[in-house]
Amino acid sequence: MEERNYTIDLIRVIALLGVIIDHYLQQSECKQLINIGLCAGGISVSMFLTISAYIYGVKWQKTGFKGIEIKDFIKKRCLRIFIPLWLTLLLAIPLEIYANHEITMKMVFLNFLGLGWFCPFMWQGHLWYITMTLIMYVSFLFISYIRFDKLSIWIYAIAYLCLSIIIISFPQQFNSTTKSIIPLTLIYSTMMFSSGNNVLKYCKQNRMMLTLITIILLCISFYLFIWHHNLHKGILVIFYLMTGLFICLTCMVYINIKVQNKIINWLSMRSYEIYLIHQTAMCFVFMLTGKGFLNILFGILLIIGSGHIISFICNKLYKIIK
Repeated sequence: MEERNYTIDLIRVIALLGVIIDHYLQQSECKQLINIGLCAGGISVSMFLTISAYIYGVKWQKTGFKGIEIKDFIKKRCLRIFIPLWLTLLLAIPLEIYANHEITMKMVFLNFLGLGWFCPFMWQGHLWYITMTLIMYVSFLFISYIRFDKLSIWIYAIAYLCLSIIIISFPQQFNSTTKSIIPLTLIYSTMMFSSGNNVLKYCKQNRMMLTLITIILLCISFYLFIWHHNLHKGILVIFYLMTGLFICLTCMVYINIKVQNKIINWLSMRSYEIYLIHQTAMCFVFMLTGKGFLNILFGILLIIGSGHIISFICNKLYKIIK
């Protein structure tokens, strides 16, 4: 039986909390709080993407770096992505209709294909993460045949730096988050997929430098979001993606959890489903009951409960499909 990495469970839960806090802060009337939430949310999604790339890469390495088979990719990756997504949308779309939000067939079609980033529902803007994950996983499918694991991690660092310079130098060409985040994410996620263990080994040998870089990136990211949020979007993306990556690396280097924490493990195993449903549940509670403190607590309970129900149904469906 494969040993579970409890440190990664903790990172997942931290990232999940960051995303939920982000969307609660978006309901604030304070501009600074809204921007703090946006920064926390961006960093948290970067953490999710980093962990996903690393775990998939570790599994690939255990096969002896064999090319990922399309059948295996569809069975193990796509089903795990789409079944919870479809169940979430079956709950979310009626609530969107109840809230009198505009619903088109294009929206429904693209969201069921995992392409909601390009045509989101009112309460489902966070599903851009699914589109980015699909792009990332499909790239790994091809990369597994090219053996990028032989590349030095400095190649990825230079590539990220060069692309960052291009993004900053040509703001008109990279004037949206989408145009910046896809190529930047593919660079650092490919590094974690192909050479994640090598990256961790280097970080363990240079702990002080890792810590210093992580602190600097955190400070710069929050400073830019709070005081310069109208800055070129590409610059914000550059920093919050790197901040998420380095927070993950710092946690994996300094934290080594050997004993399971039942609460963290329980939340981690349902983190994907909770992520999918959280914004719909939160907005629905606010729409019905307002934004009082007790309503926030009720919303969090509804988010966790809804995520658990979706996870429970998905696990039953996985067993039937297998």
